[in-house]
Amino acid sequence: MLNEGTTMLDEAELKGLLGRDVVDLDGKSVGNLETFWVDTATGAPEWLGVFSGAFFTHHRLVPIQGAGRGGSAITVPWTKDQIGKAPEYENPDAPIPEELEREAYRHYGLEPAQV
Repeated sequence: MLNEGTTMLDEAELKGLLGRDVVDLDGKSVGNLETFWVDTATGAPEWLGVFSGAFFTHHRLVPIQGAGRGGSAITVPWTKDQIGKAPEYENPDAPIPEELEREAYRHYGLEPAQV
């Protein structure tokens, strides 16, 4: 569910936000946008790749569902703790492995998009 006044981010906007801050539900920075993935069936953005931690050593999957723009940052409806425990991806240039995606959906309590 989108927050009131939040608009879905499209692919062009996400490209312009690469490297920008990602802010959680409580207004805390959780890292920076490293990459994003689009759903192969719909072509719509589905996952954000957020790098965080000392020397940006963690690469967490964050659903785009409910994400929006807050100034020059991306806002997400998840807490820093939830994101910090989310599954990690290895290669920002490769597709997300199916098992990792299923694990991420379970972690956030979401159902995969049905086409």
